[in-house]
Amino acid sequence: RSVDVRIRANEYDQYVSQFKQYSLPYEIIVNDIQEVIDNEEKELAQDRLMRQIQSRWLGEAEPRIVGTYATYKQIETYLDEKAAADPQHIKVLDIASTRNIWIDCGIHAREWITPATCIWLIEEFIKEYNNNDPIIRQILDKWTVYVAPSLNPDGYEYSQTSGNRLWRKNRFPTNALCNGVDLNRNYPWKWNTGGASTSACSETYCGRSAGSEIETQNVG
Repeated sequence: RSVDVRIRANEYDQYVSQFKQYSLPYEIIVNDIQEVIDNEEKELAQDRLMRQIQSRWLGEAEPRIVGTYATYKQIETYLDEKAAADPQHIKVLDIASTRNIWIDCGIHAREWITPATCIWLIEEFIKEYNNNDPIIRQILDKWTVYVAPSLNPDGYEYSQTSGNRLWRKNRFPTNALCNGVDLNRNYPWKWNTGGASTSACSETYCGRSAGSEIETQNVG
């Protein structure tokens, strides 16, 4: 069984020494993660530019965001437009405690693919419902589906605008040195019982107390 690990450049010799000591085979998959991130940002910038040109040519107010890593503001605009276009079936609500089917995305800021997935899911629900897909009709006629495309909006925005592409937590100012709580480890259920850290500077910091963050409170 293999495992992928991400290490700092100054840790490379130490890891290789350990691998050789225990006769563990290893392979460098990505030599420079920052280079990959920089190249990704260039591609995304080109894609955003092309979508803006396309939207202007089509006379659209905003570029289409389905299949993209949209900004949080674009996600909000998209949801408002969908609700305005079909108010009978779509409503934009503040997160509430009652739900039938709950789908959330973006709890970890750097996982951009998840808000994009939620946007795609909303689009497919609308399209296939209007196309009379029997399965989608059965689901949406029977259940109320709540979709939260970005459960960690400040962290998501920070990962897109600060240059810190790998930021994971929210942006709550935990102490003078470090910001952020890992929201996925802040829920009250079995809080801080494993796989979490009580160090505010850790990526898996579970927060001051169970359910301490406004994001997890809104879901609960």
